[in-house]
Amino acid sequence: MTANRLLRAAKATDGTKKLRLQSLAYAFQIRARQLEKRADEAVYQEAVTYFKAGIATVSGDSADPRDLVGALIGCLAKDGLDADEIRASKRYIRRFVEDVATGRQIIGTSKLSSAGGRSGGDGA
Repeated sequence: MTANRLLRAAKATDGTKKLRLQSLAYAFQIRARQLEKRADEAVYQEAVTYFKAGIATVSGDSADPRDLVGALIGCLAKDGLDADEIRASKRYIRRFVEDVATGRQIIGTSKLSSAGGRSGGDGA
């Protein structure tokens, strides 16, 4: 039974049964978000390995986050991802660039400058 079905059933009743159904529905929703977050982290960790391998093939040691984003998008496109698939990767690309800028992820010997800021306005 899904959370939405539980909420619909709760609307059809009243009293303590209604409260129990609502509580169960909210518990289902919370659990679904937790599982989704865990899955997102697993996808990100897998993407990091791919991003690092893709960046390793790019020559140059730029300190600009925009260059890193461009290189990542270029690698993804070269590997056959279409524009929609690349757009779906946006949050992982953004997180990777932020992780590199803050030192949580290391690529080569470069450290990104904070002057480039977030990679929000460049299509990634």
